[in-house]
Amino acid sequence: MSSTKTHEMHAQGRKLLKEIVEELPRTKLRDQDTYGNQEYERTAILERKVMLLLAHLELAHLGYTVWQISKPIPIRKTTGPEFLIPIRTSESPSLKPGGPQHPGSYTCYTVNTYLTAELDCIFVGELPKRE
Repeated sequence: MSSTKTHEMHAQGRKLLKEIVEELPRTKLRDQDTYGNQEYERTAILERKVMLLLAHLELAHLGYTVWQISKPIPIRKTTGPEFLIPIRTSESPSLKPGGPQHPGSYTCYTVNTYLTAELDCIFVGELPKRE
């Protein structure tokens, strides 16, 4: 089995993604990671739009975060298979391994990977269990 697999969204998925793109300028950025990337605030409107997309992709049973990635980052997979959903890009972001990332696609990865900048994206995966 491959460690990454990219899927293309159908028209309905791309339509739902466009609604998220339109909402991001109204959504505040908050927490910054050690690399300088920032997580978007989880508003009720953004939550509804993301959950509609995740339901369409049959990923609604998983947790998610929405990020603005401005610096390359290692992605350490901590639970089962995880997904990267590009929302919008300003460069040519890539997962290594995994290849180029573009809006209208989403990639499942089962290994640690490295994400080049720049993009807004949704990270989807199982939420870690609390001790």
